[in-house]
Amino acid sequence: MSEDTKILLLDDDRNHLHELSRYLSTEGYTPLAALDPDIAEGLLEQNPKFAIVDLFLAGEQGAELSSQFILNFLVPRGIPYGRMSSAPDMVPETERGEWVVHKRDFWNDPDSLYPLLQQVL
Repeated sequence: MSEDTKILLLDDDRNHLHELSRYLSTEGYTPLAALDPDIAEGLLEQNPKFAIVDLFLAGEQGAELSSQFILNFLVPRGIPYGRMSSAPDMVPETERGEWVVHKRDFWNDPDSLYPLLQQVL
């Protein structure tokens, strides 16, 4: 995997963001980590090839913020994305992207993410 394969990560859980970034780095990807949509929007300038977006971001409007980021920034740029959430069944059908992974599945077996990424990158 080339170091220039950048993956944008949007998640308000610092610990999860750190572990996901660490895993992606060990697999040869360049993670671009963001705790909120404003930071993620700025990171789009680095031309990520893929994005992994949490369903519920911080605040009462967390799910709406997540959806707006996908619809307003990823889709218009043609950036494919996957969802990683503690509530995968709540991800709207129209915003599931390439795949939906339960965060618990990633924590139990981080290597399960690799084949999913290989399918789209």
